[in-house]
Amino acid sequence: APEQVRASAYSRVATRLVESGVMLEEAEKFATEGLEVFDREEQKRVQRSRATHLATLGRIRIKQGRIPEAESALKDAFAANPEIPSAVVGLAELAEEKGDDQTALDYWMKASLTGRLSADDRQRFEGLYRKVNGSLDTLESTLDAKYKAAYPPPIQPEPYKASPARSTRMVLAEVFT
Repeated sequence: APEQVRASAYSRVATRLVESGVMLEEAEKFATEGLEVFDREEQKRVQRSRATHLATLGRIRIKQGRIPEAESALKDAFAANPEIPSAVVGLAELAEEKGDDQTALDYWMKASLTGRLSADDRQRFEGLYRKVNGSLDTLESTLDAKYKAAYPPPIQPEPYKASPARSTRMVLAEVFT
């Protein structure tokens, strides 16, 4: 079962077994595994939700000038959810202030891959990229390569190979998403 429904799938199987009064040892195993999967999923959900609050707290602390505390909160947010733009942008800004352009650029790249940079943040990112690389000529290809590495395609289609039994019949296929 897909990860997001695995816990409930275990539970449904265990419930059906116990309601039927059969295979109780297996039902117990399914129920136990379902509970463990649920706990892991719930912990991930809590951490991702917590990351939003930590990122906001980090951004507040930057504005208050409490930089070490801000950096700690933003790093915790980033560790819990690396796709939260406010945390990654905050870390990029802190790295820039320290003069660590390469680390800042790495964070800006990660923030850009979320697809949720504001227009101002995109300009700052492009400005730093230009500063480090001399121009924006390679920006899009660099982002494409990082995106492909971070999010590989879930399926690898094979090119069609006609078989000897191939006919001339037409096939209509429709895809609904």
